[in-house]
Amino acid sequence: MDVMSTGHLELGQSVPLETNLAIPGVKNALDIWNGLLSEARESIDIEAFYIKTKRGTGFDDFLLHILDRALEGIRVRILVDKAFFERDKRDSDDDHKGMIFKLQNARNVQIKLKAGIFGGQGKLHSKILINDGQHSWIGSQNYDWRSLDHIQELGVACYGSELSKCLQSIFELDWDGEIKGTIRASDHTSQQCIYEGHKHDAAVTASPPAWRPECTLSDLEEIIRYIREGQRIIRIQVSKYRNTMRGSAGHNWPILENELLAAASRGVAIKLIVDRRTLQDSVQTESLRQLAKQDCIDVRVATVPIHSSGQIAFARMVHSKLVVIDDQFSWIGTSNLAPDDFLFSRNIGLVVLGRRFVAASQRCFDHVWLNDFTEDIFTL
Repeated sequence: MDVMSTGHLELGQSVPLETNLAIPGVKNALDIWNGLLSEARESIDIEAFYIKTKRGTGFDDFLLHILDRALEGIRVRILVDKAFFERDKRDSDDDHKGMIFKLQNARNVQIKLKAGIFGGQGKLHSKILINDGQHSWIGSQNYDWRSLDHIQELGVACYGSELSKCLQSIFELDWDGEIKGTIRASDHTSQQCIYEGHKHDAAVTASPPAWRPECTLSDLEEIIRYIREGQRIIRIQVSKYRNTMRGSAGHNWPILENELLAAASRGVAIKLIVDRRTLQDSVQTESLRQLAKQDCIDVRVATVPIHSSGQIAFARMVHSKLVVIDDQFSWIGTSNLAPDDFLFSRNIGLVVLGRRFVAASQRCFDHVWLNDFTEDIFTL
């Protein structure tokens, strides 16, 4: 493996208010985002599933920060899924509409809407931020005030590495439909990065398989590859789990589940966390219970308590997408364990090999697994 220029990695989290989910030593994602904005010298590029703001929140201040940087001459491009952007703009309050109007009409700011890929079957589900093609962020956080204040999320900042150039290649592919030769990253997929003073190997992953630049690996293929190599324990946290195709009358998609069953049959322990929203689908609830009946497989369900202000729509959940295998492999990304996410939608992740980063990822997982509001699926 050829080693490219060394950068460094930093974990970032978002934590629901009024919970004990904050992980000691992990930086707040919003602080990382604002740092990336402040350090930009030429450009800021954001690829988002949707945008949803509320006046007086940290995310609203983040959008104002973007406007300030644009006024200072920084070029800002924001790529958003068309269907969800238009839905939120139509259904939101005047504060949200006013902010979107400011962004759409600001000097040096371009907002482009991306229609669903694969003939509308897929969606732009990625969540990345890049400054100057040099420093970047990948995470489960949507560009939504609730993601920062009321949802448990996890992501990774990549500073000064070829990984950021690879993310820039993805952004350009999605923005223009082609990779411009002037910014295309090296075809080397694995890069050496520093985390907590120690060298790790890292690579960008992406979905769907047919719509990604050569500097990336496949989300699905990498997760399966390391599940097959697992020897002791596989930890997985996602907000949603599905083994059927959406909108296909329950058409089975057993690929990942078969891999988990095969690992369990070898004696590998499987620990899976899902958010309670997964259980809104009775078919998936039964599927998860059947999975959890197998030897070596445990499934726990997280239910984040309601905030003191009352119900908040599409909030109060665990939303991280994390796979940790033994003490060598960690994947953090934007995809749920669902066929539509892997096969038809734009999703992005980061594979990291190395004990320090994997140990930190394991602590993030265990913090949710052992929390009081996470319970065995059979107790529900």
